Amino acid sequence: MEDNDLGNSLLSRIGGVGDGGCYDFVDVVPRCRYLGRHTAEDIETGSNGGFDCAQKYEGIPEPYRVLYLTECGQGGFGITPNNDPSPYDDYGNPIGQGGGGNTIPILVDNPVTIPIVPRAILSPADIIECTKVTDFINDPANDDFKQELIDLASEANLSLDFEKGIAKYENTVGVSNFQGTNASPKVEITIGVNKFKAMGHNHPDTSIPSLPTFSPGDLIGVAKAIRLNKLDTTSFVLFVATKQGTQYAITINDPVKFLDFFFFATFNSVTDVGDFAEYQRYNNSKDVFTPLFDEYFNPKETPKITPTTPNEDAVREFLNFMNAADAGFTLFETDESFNTYTKVDLNNNGVVVRLPPCQN
Repeated sequence: MEDNDLGNSLLSRIGGVGDGGCYDFVDVVPRCRYLGRHTAEDIETGSNGGFDCAQKYEGIPEPYRVLYLTECGQGGFGITPNNDPSPYDDYGNPIGQGGGGNTIPILVDNPVTIPIVPRAILSPADIIECTKVTDFINDPANDDFKQELIDLASEANLSLDFEKGIAKYENTVGVSNFQGTNASPKVEITIGVNKFKAMGHNHPDTSIPSLPTFSPGDLIGVAKAIRLNKLDTTSFVLFVATKQGTQYAITINDPVKFLDFFFFATFNSVTDVGDFAEYQRYNNSKDVFTPLFDEYFNPKETPKITPTTPNEDAVREFLNFMNAADAGFTLFETDESFNTYTKVDLNNNGVVVRLPPCQN
């Protein structure tokens, strides 16, 4: 409906407008689909619970163009001059008259059928990290690993008093299995001769504690493997399934940053550090790692992430930790079948945002 002929044709079929009818177009941002309660302004400002809507639908509704009719009083049909006021504000709310007369809007608000468009899209860098996950999990040679992941996420394994873990090594057939014990519930995955392709483990019903996100120990294990040149960060993926019902994957997008942050924690003691450059790196790492560990994870403090933290709060705080650490890794949310992977991030308002799923 972008020309006068079409407008004339349409208006000739609509009764009750009068001979002096004019038409114009206006771009409208509709209400969201969250029970039809929130305008786009609510979503952007958080008013009336609008942030809940943004969180649920990952963005604001897409603007769309509608035709409106006006009694312009001049006879004939024409486009309302650009300097005339629109009958709707920037958020699609009626504000009065436009086009010099009374307006009759057509299809102004349709909260059911208007599509929701995410605020953010996958960047080229995101796609690179997505590809690491999908290339690994969709490779038929790794079907056995995927099945083991599904088993780790089973209720039976998540009800144990100790963790279980798996590893896939380069140039090695099959999956290696590991598990903790009742006396020592944390799983230790062995660094072998060959490099890791992927690792996975679970956080079961145990008091070690079992977090609804990756734990710092999980990430330290990866950092140690990087320090020892035992994994290739261009393809490596780390997986976790938790008793709280969450499943996540991590890729390393900047191994230097990742190791810089966790470097101190990859040593048993400062006496194991080599030369002076390593010693400086160790101390720098300790200075930035320790306060963030205390703030987010240390059970001796009042950490922001605990076994009982609600899942959405936990992932938000984990993303806050990631941002504060600036440690060069990417978080993906997945399902119990480990088929779909969605990058999880925070928007500028600190709301958890789930980007479009990675493409297989």
